[in-house]
Amino acid sequence: FFVGAWREWQARRLGMDTPVALALALAFVASIYESMRGGAEVYFDSLTMFVFFLLLGRFAEQNVRHRAQISLGVLSSGLPPLARRIEDGREVEVATLELAPGDTVRVAAGTTVPVDGTLLEAAAEVDEAILSGESRPLPKQVGESVLAGSVAVSRPLTLRVERTGAATLLSSLARMADGAQAEKPASLAMAERVARVFVARVLVLTVLVGLFWVWYQPERAFEVALSVLVVSCPCALSLATPAALTAALGRLTRLGLLSTRGHALETLAHA
Repeated sequence: FFVGAWREWQARRLGMDTPVALALALAFVASIYESMRGGAEVYFDSLTMFVFFLLLGRFAEQNVRHRAQISLGVLSSGLPPLARRIEDGREVEVATLELAPGDTVRVAAGTTVPVDGTLLEAAAEVDEAILSGESRPLPKQVGESVLAGSVAVSRPLTLRVERTGAATLLSSLARMADGAQAEKPASLAMAERVARVFVARVLVLTVLVGLFWVWYQPERAFEVALSVLVVSCPCALSLATPAALTAALGRLTRLGLLSTRGHALETLAHA
């Protein structure tokens, strides 16, 4: 929290970490002071509870993001690490990363195609469900393209390599979906703007409340001001929106729907 607050101050913007860090620092210093002078009021238990619930919220958000990334990882990890390249009329097992355009590869029936290529021999059927969602095998004729991630169904395939690795259509789909996760939708940007304004007002309000209680009842001024700072922390505002959007995009990915723009869900809601 303190590192996050320091980064916010360096960037000259207010965020959730600023009031949290202030509340933690003030309560901790005050508790040490009260302990040393034998005072009755300490806040170590409240500090522990406050940190616990904040970290619990962040853990939940990170857990949602992690599950979404696993769903996206199914795409990028869908290619086999090894392939069988034909060299001088015989098959040699090599790493998929070693393949280059122009190579000839053999894909056994029931296995995943490691590259985008062109079918060289007899007609065959392939399953492109991971690419298009179509569950029925699709016929491929000699000279037609066979895409990485598809599965040879009816017979082994002999392919001339056209694109490998990051250049394949499957990898580009994974990058597009990953980009949608990183793109900030309008609602998230709005939540961040509101949070900045909200934090600024909370800080001003805390100072005003503290000054009033210094005049009204000085012995309670600190605890009341600290309460305002803690209770008004915009944790839900800063956590709920990104967590909800990430969870929704991850759920869509598991259903076989790829969102390639961060604003897609918001736009869909107005369709």
